[in-house]
Amino acid sequence: MHLKFYFKACSQMSTTNGTASLANEDRTKEAIRNWTTQYRLAGQLELAIKMWSSETCDLTRANFKILRQLITKGDTNYILQTLAPFIEKLAKNISPVDEYLFAGKEATVTLSKIRIAEILANGFFCTFDDKIATCRDFPPINFSNLYIDSSTAWFDAKLEKLKCLIEYFKQVSVQQDELNEDHVSFQRICVTESLDWLNSTLPLSEFNINNSDSMYECPDNMAQVNFADCNIGGGTLKDNCCQEEIKFITCPELIAARLLCQEMKSNEAIVISGALPYSKHSGYASLFKFAGPADQNANRSSTLIAINATDFSSGDPHRQFTKKSIDKELLKAYAGFSKCPLDTIATGNWGGGNLKGDSELKMQIQWLAASMAKKKLVYYCNGEQKLIDSCLNLKKEKSTNIGQHYTVILCRYDEDF
Repeated sequence: MHLKFYFKACSQMSTTNGTASLANEDRTKEAIRNWTTQYRLAGQLELAIKMWSSETCDLTRANFKILRQLITKGDTNYILQTLAPFIEKLAKNISPVDEYLFAGKEATVTLSKIRIAEILANGFFCTFDDKIATCRDFPPINFSNLYIDSSTAWFDAKLEKLKCLIEYFKQVSVQQDELNEDHVSFQRICVTESLDWLNSTLPLSEFNINNSDSMYECPDNMAQVNFADCNIGGGTLKDNCCQEEIKFITCPELIAARLLCQEMKSNEAIVISGALPYSKHSGYASLFKFAGPADQNANRSSTLIAINATDFSSGDPHRQFTKKSIDKELLKAYAGFSKCPLDTIATGNWGGGNLKGDSELKMQIQWLAASMAKKKLVYYCNGEQKLIDSCLNLKKEKSTNIGQHYTVILCRYDEDF
């Protein structure tokens, strides 16, 4: 029945200008309908949660090992008797979302935080049809991959991610009135104009470094760059826990972007405003750990700029130094910075790490993009001496405008130029 429904839905889709339409369906309506059917995980998970309070429970049909570990090793009675029924009630209260952020079209969707909680509750019960979502170029939003022990190396980190989500729902359960009044906005930005970097006489913007704090803790007068995957949220709901995943799992309201946003194209970015952390954390990657509830009174940024860098981890990494690659990254960074609602942008080693981007080049690309967008830039070095030295050297450059510094970059990196 599942596959039959999947192929039927795919056959009903139409494509206009390269964008898959929802064909009079939306992802929330799928979730609402799936509460009344038995081919999705919702009924199975609902039954499994109820059965975990029984000594004779049989979960041979459900590989929810990590979720079961969370419940049996945590505050079992609270989760089973109070929190799980609350999440179920939230999920069944979901109302349809009327607008989505399609590729190639600028738009903004604003949702109340209680509606976002309803969306995430359906993710908890896995009522969205993720196969249809993939067919439409939307990322999956169900939590099912977090429940499944797919990799021993990631078992503990996925368990810690679930603790962050449980903390989120716990806080939602006592803040419902406030969440009706508070909102989060999701904005898709598409840059269509041609940018003349070489001949720009705009001055280079203010550039500062921060080596004492974490970028996760940048203040609310700064927008924070999200080192994004083209499918926003990246591996938040599976085996990954880098910068983007840590941000999303500690600020779960960001996960709702996965319901709304089609895959980002090379000239696009997503700006999210209003989402705040619910959890603290320690560690990185497989060493990630939930470190308790976040301080709700702390001065934290609530504006996130999602831009996905090019992956240079395969093939020839030196291709990133060509004018074509540099211009591509400049366009992506500018897309995120150009319509940022704040004057200052906090960033770091965007596109480094696993993507093998050159940290000094990416730093200069972000400075040029911020200058073109007329924004200040604060670079968080996270104690990396090489980055600190690069930042200090960059501040000594004699270029005064974008065109001059763009020329310096090409002369330094692009052999053909």
